[in-house]
Amino acid sequence: MNHCRMSEPSGRESCAARARTQESPQAAPEWVLVLFDVDGTLVDLAGAGRRAMERAFEESWGFDRALDGVRMGGRTDRAIVTAVLAARQRRPPGLAADIEHLFDEYLRLLPREVARTPYSATPGARELLEVLACEPRVKVGLATGNIERAAELKLSSAGIRGPFPFGAFGGAYDSRPALVRAAIAAGERLLPEGATYDTWVVGDTPHDVEAARATGVRALAVAQGPVSLAELAATGADLVVTDLAAALEARFWVARQRAP
Repeated sequence: MNHCRMSEPSGRESCAARARTQESPQAAPEWVLVLFDVDGTLVDLAGAGRRAMERAFEESWGFDRALDGVRMGGRTDRAIVTAVLAARQRRPPGLAADIEHLFDEYLRLLPREVARTPYSATPGARELLEVLACEPRVKVGLATGNIERAAELKLSSAGIRGPFPFGAFGGAYDSRPALVRAAIAAGERLLPEGATYDTWVVGDTPHDVEAARATGVRALAVAQGPVSLAELAATGADLVVTDLAAALEARFWVARQRAP
C-alpha cells in the first residue's frame, strides 16, 4: 500500500503546538487505532465507482445494468462482484478468475469516470485527519470495501492523501468483519510489543457497525450518506454523529484513555 502523508495545515509548528497543549503527566499510555471507511465516510458518493463497475460488467460479459437492485453500501467490492456473478450463473471453478478480470476492467475504467464526476471530501474529513495525524498515540488506517487502487483514486480525487500507514481492502475479503480483523492486525504490527490499545471503526452504514461489533471494537457511525441518523442510532453504535466535523468536536479517540 502507498503510505500517504498529509501536509500539516499550518506548517510544522501545528502538531508541535497541539502536543505541548495536550502533554500531561496523567497522559494515557494506551494507543488508539482508528479505521476509516472511504465511500460516504471520507469522500462523498459521487457515483463514479458504480458507473465504472457497471461498465466493466457490460464490457466483459454483456451484463446490462448489472448493479440494479444491488445494495453496495457497506459491502466489499469482492462481495458485490461475487453476488453479481453468482446471480448471472458464472459460478466456480471460474469464479476467482472472473473476479480478478472484473477488478482489472474496473480499474481500467474508473479513472475516466472519476474525471467525469470527481469526489469531494466529506464535511470535517480533512480537519479530522489533520488532528489525528498530530496525535502521538493514534494510528490511522483504512478498513474499506474498495479494492486498494480504487480507494487511492477516490481519496486522491477528493484531495485526501493520508496519513494511512496501514489498512485492509475489499478486494481480498467477502465479509466486512474479516476486513476489519485484517485491518486491526495490520495496525497492531505498528505498535510496541505488548502495547494495549483501543480500536474505532468509522463508517456510514450499519455494516460498519456490525463489523465493529463482530470484532469486539468500538463503532463511530456517521450519518452523512443515505442512512439516516435514526437508523444508525438503532444499530447500537458507540457514537453516532451527523458528520466528521461533529466527530472531531466529540474527540472520540480520547474517550477511553486511562491514566497510567
